[in-house]
Amino acid sequence: GPLRHRSCAVPVSLGSAMLLYGGYGAPADDETNTDVTESVVHDDLWRYDSSDESWSEVTGTSGTSPGGRYSAACATDGTALYVYGGLASPSGPELGTLFKYTIGTKTWSALPSGVPASGASMTLVDGKLVVFGGFNATSYELSSVRIFDLGSETWTSPSVTGASLPAGRERHVAVADPE
Repeated sequence: GPLRHRSCAVPVSLGSAMLLYGGYGAPADDETNTDVTESVVHDDLWRYDSSDESWSEVTGTSGTSPGGRYSAACATDGTALYVYGGLASPSGPELGTLFKYTIGTKTWSALPSGVPASGASMTLVDGKLVVFGGFNATSYELSSVRIFDLGSETWTSPSVTGASLPAGRERHVAVADPE
């Protein structure tokens, strides 16, 4: 399984399963997790099935994948996995690319890019991917909300108001609130 030394991988829940993409850590051939000096950025996709408590690598995919990625944001709509932003190497730069993995066909595709960010959160709300925060070299910790509409495949940055807004942050989590 993928449980070698690995940080900043991105998991999403999918019914009785969990998908895990990327991360940064020991090479795949380092079974003992001892060689952290040769850490690599992973580009693999794993599935954990809670019904039989097993891991399996998702292989045989087609299309354009995100490539090695860590500190990305992920979300699912039940039929696809979305991977946004992150880093492809420890030295940066932050990425703004968005990819879709269609689970039924095992196909990756690139979608329009957004604001570059690593460590952002992303969740699905009413057919839209809502992204908050993250980090980039231009703005440091972002406090903006960015929305990707899955139907029109367009990004927007709404003007968010309120008596008190959350400060910029990175490496946090967000979930959809049904209210």
